[in-house]
Amino acid sequence: YRFEGGADCRTVRFDGAAHVPDLAASKGVIGYRHELGSLYVFFDDSEPRELRLGKKPSPGPYLVEADFEVSGWSRRRDGVRFLRRGWWTGEFTLGGLAAGKAYRVRSAGSEQTPRAGADGLLKVVFPDSERGRAPREVVVEPAS
Repeated sequence: YRFEGGADCRTVRFDGAAHVPDLAASKGVIGYRHELGSLYVFFDDSEPRELRLGKKPSPGPYLVEADFEVSGWSRRRDGVRFLRRGWWTGEFTLGGLAAGKAYRVRSAGSEQTPRAGADGLLKVVFPDSERGRAPREVVVEPAS
């Protein structure tokens, strides 16, 4: 699938989709989640964006949900870097991480070290927000 026509379109829903995005073969896809029988795919602000679906999840991290704007997404095999911009206390969840592994999360001078759950999901809550001002960088990497 190819998506054009504006960076404002950041989420697309596929009803009844059993597949998942092939993150390595797709362009501009930062994450996804299945909910109530639908597949929600999340895009960055690049153009054009290309989505390829597969039967098995790609290795590596992806965005499951966030309650703030995400831009500048850069994915590595074991971590991510992006900018966050929100108006209240921020939360996000990453998937595709090593089960039970600790990750260092840095943003705006603060650092925390949460562990991914048995399902490979890592939930992070920031104690503050940008209040709509300039975005802040977030770095997630394995804790050493």
